[in-house]
Amino acid sequence: MSNKVVGNGGAAVAAYDSVSGSNRVSVVNQARFGDVTDVLVEETNLAVATYYYPSSDGMEIFGFNAGLGLTGELTQGTGTITATIEETNATSPSATDWIDSTQKWEGTDGQKGHASITVTAGSVYFNYSRSDDLNKKFRLKIVVGNATNTVKAYLTKKAK
Repeated sequence: MSNKVVGNGGAAVAAYDSVSGSNRVSVVNQARFGDVTDVLVEETNLAVATYYYPSSDGMEIFGFNAGLGLTGELTQGTGTITATIEETNATSPSATDWIDSTQKWEGTDGQKGHASITVTAGSVYFNYSRSDDLNKKFRLKIVVGNATNTVKAYLTKKAK
């Protein structure tokens, strides 16, 4: 008896072997692991400083070569809050290894070339994506100018 097992876009053929008393499974095609969304930050009233999410060391993006999506919200009571997207190919990056890659990402308006995401005494929702020439590591840099704020950011990593 043979059964077709399907899950997450992949399929396998499974059968019971009565001689060995075991189940046998053969993969027909590799399953697509799909998209993975990480919460980079959900914070309120950050102190005036510079922050890096998920950390100053960034996050590896290997295996997610179909693209990245960055969504979120910046709210600033008074003063200014700025977000930039940084990337590097260094394995153990120093501060100078990180480059501002915000202009390489497609913004909420469908265009590339944005210098940063900036809010002065207000709110902005953002939705950026990138699928070409991805670097090894990624991080989001947030510069807070006043402690009355809300920062939310989510990274979606897309596998082929």
